[in-house]
Amino acid sequence: MAIDSPMLDLAGMIKALKIHREAIDAAITNLMVASGGMVTASEGGAASAFSPTNSGNQQPTELPRGAFLGKSLPAAVKLYLSAVIKKQTIKEIAAALREGGVESTSDNFEGVISGCLHRMKANGEVLQFKEGFALAEFYPAHIRASLSHGGSSPRKKPKKPAKKAKPAKKPPELAAESLEQQVEAFTSARQGEWITFRDIMIALPDISRQAAASTLGRIAKARGWEKSEDGKYRVGA
Repeated sequence: MAIDSPMLDLAGMIKALKIHREAIDAAITNLMVASGGMVTASEGGAASAFSPTNSGNQQPTELPRGAFLGKSLPAAVKLYLSAVIKKQTIKEIAAALREGGVESTSDNFEGVISGCLHRMKANGEVLQFKEGFALAEFYPAHIRASLSHGGSSPRKKPKKPAKKAKPAKKPPELAAESLEQQVEAFTSARQGEWITFRDIMIALPDISRQAAASTLGRIAKARGWEKSEDGKYRVGA
């Protein structure tokens, strides 16, 4: 039995080295994507240009198990999208991050991912298409510009000049159930933070002050959140 012990140690070392090699390969791919078109070394030691927008023959990278452990949610999303190199739906991203080790106490993890993706979209980090989300750096400037204002596809120009348009109507107030779900998704991504109804209005600009305040107060009361003297609520506490 003692003879088998060194062999078991060698097998364990080989397995650990393979996992380490996969992690390094994934990190290199992620850095290449994040470089936005900088130079990378080829097999022979020569330099070759890498550009996400011109890498039609680039293959998706298989991330090692636990690749998202210890990463923030935006960082995990960026790493995943840089590895798959294709548009992904909220459901697909949420499932992949869960499998990759991202932890969450929320009962609506897809809502948490949705809130994160829309914040990243507002920051210009991702683009939203009809098919899903993708890293903005994968696409040329004219596509990023056409989608930067929230549209899922470039707007078509009218064939003829339109008649004098009537003043746009104010969007109707969101249904109570829909509003509560959005506020739930917003707050679930801010565990331990102090927030007010004004934070809700910034995140969801279509709702009124009264609706934001009443919905946040209702959720805070149901969850038993701590309330400060100046009207702030501590999420999850």
